[in-house]
Amino acid sequence: MILAAAFRLILLFSSFGIIQSRPIRTDGPLARSKPQVKEITMNLSHRIFTPDGGVPKLMMVANDVLDYEIHVWKGDRVVITVNNNSNLSTSIHWHGLFQVDTPWMDGAAMVTQCLIESGRSMIYNFTVGNQAGTYWWHAHYGAQYTDGLRGPFIIHDPDDAYRDWYDEEIVMTLSDHFHKSGKKVLETYYNAFDPVPDSFLMNSIGQYKCSFAAEQCVSNQDAYKVFNVVAGKRYRIRIINTSAQAQFELSLDGHNMTVIEADGVYTNPTVVNSIPISASQRYSVIVNATSDIQSYWFRAGGDGYVYTNWKYS
Repeated sequence: MILAAAFRLILLFSSFGIIQSRPIRTDGPLARSKPQVKEITMNLSHRIFTPDGGVPKLMMVANDVLDYEIHVWKGDRVVITVNNNSNLSTSIHWHGLFQVDTPWMDGAAMVTQCLIESGRSMIYNFTVGNQAGTYWWHAHYGAQYTDGLRGPFIIHDPDDAYRDWYDEEIVMTLSDHFHKSGKKVLETYYNAFDPVPDSFLMNSIGQYKCSFAAEQCVSNQDAYKVFNVVAGKRYRIRIINTSAQAQFELSLDGHNMTVIEADGVYTNPTVVNSIPISASQRYSVIVNATSDIQSYWFRAGGDGYVYTNWKYS
């Protein structure tokens, strides 16, 4: 376990850009009354990223970005072509999807499929059926997803029981981050030690104190990123913990959150002031931007600390 006091990593995000919320139901329930075929191509490759501003790391990513998002609608057939342009064999798991009638598409390496070798491709072809909500995808071989091969998988619902409760939505990921490779992280487990993350990320951005580093380090202690919101609007925030091990307690200063979904299942609306979220768990919460117009901290504490800014405009 990581002591928050020892790994207090301030994550205030602005110079890296803006996380834009998206209007909901852009094609409307009537336009999506029939399931469609959603074709997606994921080109896997290695890229050097420094998500915490600390030590540069050779990471595995899809389509050259961290946290590559997939958005489909309930009932859709999803045809995903995975081109493995990395130099490692891998597989992709669709976390939380039932894979009714298509268990061979689950993506668990050496369980439901052979590995996708370097230079080869695989087509995942399945329907999401009646499932809707917040899910994610990730590499499912060794500890590869700690190298960055992961992202949100969102299934929108034209029959969303809460569709009149919010105006826009934001996807938020929380994760631990290791400067060492996934292979080295796994070796630590094999040696009966609990590997300690170097930092923690929110939407693939975090902070690392270079005073901790024994190698090249570029500090981003003054770099901040902001969730820009509009006063009076209501936001559905889809929260996904894509960590290997870290759990967090998430809260937003000056605001309550109304939980409406947990792991792809609608819940009774439950008002809370914080949410505990463990590795692989997902929640949807509604936040009403009705407080005084200023900036507020989103705090994710627990095994470690990350922050971001909720800024009214």
